[in-house]
Amino acid sequence: MDKRSIFFIILLALSFYFMQSWFAESEKKKSQNRITQFQHEQKTLQQDLSNKITELKDLPLVPIYSDKEKKQVLTYAVETEGQYITLAWDSHLPEQLYTKDGMVQLAFKNIRKNEPVLYSNWSHPIITTDLPSGSSFDLQLVTLDQEKPQIFLGQYQDGFIRFPLQSPQSNALALFYWQGKYHLLFFYDASTQKLVPLQTFSNFSHLIEKKGVSPSISDQSIEEKFYVLENDYLQLVFSNYGGALSEINLPFQAKFNNKSIIHPIEFDKKIEKDNPKNALFPLQSYYTYDTSILHDKGTSGKYYPLIRRSIIAQNGTYKTRLLPELYALAIIDHNETIKFRVTRFEKSFIEFEATTSQRKIKKTFSFSTKAPYIIEASISIEGNPQGLYLTSGLPEVELVSGNSLPSLKYKISKNGKNTVEKITLPKPKSIVTSLSPNWISNANGFFGLIIDPLSQMGLGYESRKILGTTAPSRLTLIDPEYNLYPADKFPAYELLLPFPARSGTYNFRVYTGPFQKSLLTIADDIYSDPVTGYNPDYLGAISFHGWFSFISEPFAKFLFLLMSFFFKLTHSWGFSIILLTFVLRLMLYPLNTWSIRSTAKMQELGPKVKALQAKYKKDPKKGQIETMKLYREAGVNPLTGCFPILIQMPFLIGMFDLLKSTFELRGVGFIPGWIDNLTAPDVLFSWNYPILFLGTEFHLLPLLLGGVMFLQQKISSKLPKNKKEWTDQQKQQKMMNNIMAIVFTLLFYNFPSGLNLYWISSMLMGMIQQWYTTKKMNLQTK
Repeated sequence: MDKRSIFFIILLALSFYFMQSWFAESEKKKSQNRITQFQHEQKTLQQDLSNKITELKDLPLVPIYSDKEKKQVLTYAVETEGQYITLAWDSHLPEQLYTKDGMVQLAFKNIRKNEPVLYSNWSHPIITTDLPSGSSFDLQLVTLDQEKPQIFLGQYQDGFIRFPLQSPQSNALALFYWQGKYHLLFFYDASTQKLVPLQTFSNFSHLIEKKGVSPSISDQSIEEKFYVLENDYLQLVFSNYGGALSEINLPFQAKFNNKSIIHPIEFDKKIEKDNPKNALFPLQSYYTYDTSILHDKGTSGKYYPLIRRSIIAQNGTYKTRLLPELYALAIIDHNETIKFRVTRFEKSFIEFEATTSQRKIKKTFSFSTKAPYIIEASISIEGNPQGLYLTSGLPEVELVSGNSLPSLKYKISKNGKNTVEKITLPKPKSIVTSLSPNWISNANGFFGLIIDPLSQMGLGYESRKILGTTAPSRLTLIDPEYNLYPADKFPAYELLLPFPARSGTYNFRVYTGPFQKSLLTIADDIYSDPVTGYNPDYLGAISFHGWFSFISEPFAKFLFLLMSFFFKLTHSWGFSIILLTFVLRLMLYPLNTWSIRSTAKMQELGPKVKALQAKYKKDPKKGQIETMKLYREAGVNPLTGCFPILIQMPFLIGMFDLLKSTFELRGVGFIPGWIDNLTAPDVLFSWNYPILFLGTEFHLLPLLLGGVMFLQQKISSKLPKNKKEWTDQQKQQKMMNNIMAIVFTLLFYNFPSGLNLYWISSMLMGMIQQWYTTKKMNLQTK
């Protein structure tokens, strides 16, 4: 290979390497800026939240004394109209205690430790109010301690309580400011992290009197429940909050389920090992159609979570609870989650109903009997549906070369033609009202959801960016002590479809599964109508990523066509990549042979070129003219060595895109224990503490690639054995070869193992062709 070719290759490799480094550094700076901005915002937010905590003197808290002299404080209580509510510190309490106003009597006989209890001298109603739905309210939660009560800020919405600063570690009483004073509304159970309305306690039920014009809180006190429908392809976990999918879990391929095509990857195995509470499917207790008994625990492992779920802490409580309005196929009303009740529950069918002040809604879901991974949904709305939206849910994160690949799309009919358009990722949200999409798609590269309205919906769609801290990916569970996958680096994206401003029944077909070409083609074929020419074109939801996707996409499709053919012969995607490389080498055989012959002639002309350079040392321009004349007479071109590399680049980029967008290769191994996922780097062994550049895994294939490249350059360069005989050009060539091997090793270190396998195979076959062509040339010269 001539000097210019080598220089071009090195320049190209360095360009890719530095481009990748620049993007990595740029992303790092952006991430640092985001972190700095986030920290500043958090600091400001924390200050604002701290200011919302009411001072102790402003709350209706009074000390309770054990003695008449009022010297010994026993506990504290919330005073309301001369009555004192506190938390029982024991199951046997004193009959009489003392307050600033005198002696008070224990009002109840049946006492339970750590639950609300009343001291009073007379019985009259305790005035309280209800909290309206759909909005967030600040509550002051007070833990009653002998020394000093502690106050915690709680944010309440639709039956949920979250603590933006710090959560109480013991039971507490929750107060709400209304009409100029604080009212005691809830008892906070620290063991379940839930609010319990005061009137639900039998001792208090007859004492509560509600005032105000707020809607009934009975709706808000409904506990969230989960219901499971399952077949060979899907485990659907429905919530009565929003009548929506809190989980869509896809079973892994196993002996008991050979219909599934999904393979576990390293993340699945690591989470199951290190965070077993987050590897349960379903995540929470649930009901099934065949029993009224609550199933306490889901199955460990064996599923892939298609959409983001809540995160469970090691102690079994929620670390991050996913908001119901972020569930898939939820109906939300200006971000308010509507509560539903189950009215029908069968093996493959579930029905929800909800009644609000404005409308009555019925939702039904069932598995399609025509195609896998398809859900058939129907939503009936009586009343005004204006302001209602249907949500897409938030797909989990999939990584390729360390990057997530979210993809939002929609299909639209234009001038009688159907086109699929990409949606620019929103910051933070985008509302489009100028079109009516045939379907919308929300995907992570390998998996996704396609929501296909079969009825006329409202005009437009809305896309939203959801902060990774609001809806964390499961990747945050991987080695959290080293923050390998920070939540803010992986935001989620949501699509919403508006309902039209009229009552009616709206039907939907929803694909929830792998974005595999054959599966989507099957769905397209099944639901196409040859009479009308209708084709859903779900296949259009598959995305090719990257700046050069418009160039690489046709190459990637061509490569996959060949690979699929070889897979039918070998039943191994790894061998298919090797055979694909062999075929590409055959296709490029004449060009590569021409390049090898040209390079050999260039090497033969080396001494003559050196002599010309020495002869015209004082006139370099004349030397260049004579050198080019020599090349023309010998019938060689110094740039011919570059052509094979240029020809191969689209195939290399196409192969890279193929590995980023082809589901068939995800989780598929080649050599067990080493190459377990062709779309991810190989892992020979791993460790816990992250090392600069290496991370926590050792990848062998890139080192083998560098070694093979070094060997290939050594064979092709034909340097004299005696280093003293090397010319300056040969020394420079040797140095460039070494640099190129190192650069490619670094460049490919975090690339998918399938890409490394392709490039190694290509170089090995190139070495064989080099040896054969050189041998043939030597025979011809004898």
